[in-house]
Order: sequence, then structure tokens, then C-alpha cells
Amino acid sequence: MDKRYQIFVSSTHVGLRKERRQAIQTLMELNCIPAGVEFSPLQDEEQWSFTKRMIGDCDYYLLLIGGPSEAVSEESIGCAQKEFDYAVASGLKVIALAHENPGEALTAQPDIDPALGEKLKAFRTKISDGRSVKSWKESDELPGLIALRVLKTIQTYPAIGWTRSNRTSNEDILNELIHLRKQNDAYQAELTHLKSALQFSAIDLADFDDTFTIHGTTRVRVGSDKTPYDRAWGMIVSWARIFALIAPYLEERPQSSKVKQWLADELADSLDAGGHARAINDQEFKTIAIQLQAYGLVEITPLEATGGGTDLVWSLTPKGRKTMFELRTVKKIHV
Repeated sequence: MDKRYQIFVSSTHVGLRKERRQAIQTLMELNCIPAGVEFSPLQDEEQWSFTKRMIGDCDYYLLLIGGPSEAVSEESIGCAQKEFDYAVASGLKVIALAHENPGEALTAQPDIDPALGEKLKAFRTKISDGRSVKSWKESDELPGLIALRVLKTIQTYPAIGWTRSNRTSNEDILNELIHLRKQNDAYQAELTHLKSALQFSAIDLADFDDTFTIHGTTRVRVGSDKTPYDRAWGMIVSWARIFALIAPYLEERPQSSKVKQWLADELADSLDAGGHARAINDQEFKTIAIQLQAYGLVEITPLEATGGGTDLVWSLTPKGRKTMFELRTVKKIHV
């Protein structure tokens, strides 16, 4: 995508007209948009308000500090410092270029206030704090130096820039549409969950700590000939306990048959039922699935199986993950 960057040009010396023209010409050749106070219209509006808006529209800030042949004044330094402070406060990256001997500009003006030299020196020190300031001696050095510094700054610190409205990248539009679609899918999922929770709230569900009786079998071998036999068992267990037993496995989004087997094994082990081929009553397992969905703890969704048909896949809802951590984490013991 063609993108152009707007760069505000500022200087400490009023005599840097040639150097400013060179800077502007170089920026234009780099396909950048130069801006500065010389571009301000002659209107009744306060000059500084216009300058602030101009700096706010820019992507970078270019500052030139002059040499011995340029006039320097209290006003020129003050304006440059004001512009610099506002640019930094606005988050613009500063590209500073300083003459090797700026102090000579003061000696070339014998009637200058010595305090002005100290002010210029202090400003140079401020500019150099935390950033690299490149030096120049002859104005002919500036175009190449500006080009190098601007290109490096743009590469290192890419800004928003400006793009013609009729050249907006189709890729950018596509990425934005994908992002919006993902957001919409997330909102739709949350809305579905909230509607489901609202629907089930009208049902007089058992409390989470209430109990439910689960019946199952475990296969053992009896007699001298080790004949296989399905031994029946039953267990009264709370809904909280049922959920706590299977919740960690649901992070893997397992099929319903695996959840059923995990629950059967966990309950049989807690009863020391032994044996193998553990199973639980199918209708009671379906009740468990419906109850946990009604609590808003799990989602059970159909998924097309690889070999044909449909599998039911279990997963935790956000509420389910939170409840799992509450039930399964080891709490600190307060003495």
C-alpha cells in the first residue's frame, strides 16, 4: 500500500531558510509530506493553535539547529522549544540535526544577550537527552543526512501515515472483516450461552451440593474357573462431585463415550469395586449430561465423525472452567 508520512520541520535559527528549503525538497523526494509554520495561512486564528493542530497531524518531527552564519533570536529558540515539547508530548519521534559549532552564531552577533547562548545550549542538551542527534557542518550535507535519518526512523518506528482513500488495501479490508467476524462469533456464542442460562433459570434445578444415585457394573471373575461376572454397584454422589471428577478431562474436548468411561472408572475406584470393563447406567449418564448443561457448566455439541455418523463432544463453558478451579485447586491452609 502507498503510504506517505507527514513530517513537521522546525529550526532554532531564523536564518535557516536555505537549509529548510533543502529539508522540504528532500522530504518531498522521499514521498513525504513536509509541514511547518511557514505553511500556516494568514487568518485571525491564533498562530500557536494552528501550529499545534499541524504537529498533531504529523507522523514525525524534524529539528534543525543552525550554525555560525544564521541569525538566532529569543523568539526563534522559544518557538522551536515550544514546538519540540508539543511534538514529544504528542508521541512523535524526533529527528534532530545540529550544526557542529552552533555557538559561533552568537559570537557573530556582538549585541546578543549572553543569556541567549545559555538558553540555546540548554535546549541542545534537552534535545540530546535519550536520543541521537546527528551533526552537520555545510548545508550541502543536509539532504543526504536527512534522507538517511528519515528512512531509518520510518523503518524503526513506523507511524500511521496517510493513504489515499481510493487506494485502501483489499488485504487490510479482508483482515478487518475477519477480525469483526471473529468478534461476532464470540458475541453470538456468549449470547447463546446467556439465553440458555436464562431458559434453565426457570427450572427448579437441584442444588449443586444435592446428591444423585448412579448405578453401574464392574466385571470380575468368580469361581475356580474364573467365570466373568458383572457385579452391580450403586453410589450416591453430589452433582459437585460428579462435575469435579470429569471437569479436568473436558479441557481435551472429549467424545461423550470417553466421558462416560472416565466417570465409571472414577466412581468404581472410589468404591474399591475392582474388576474391569466398568460401566454406568446409560440413562443416568444422559441425565448427568443434561443436568450439567442446565447448570451452565458444560456444552455438548455434535461433531461429524471421521468414519461417518455424529459424535457428541463435551467442553467446558467459562462458568465451568471457573467452577473447576474452585473445586479442584489446593487451597491455602490458614493456621
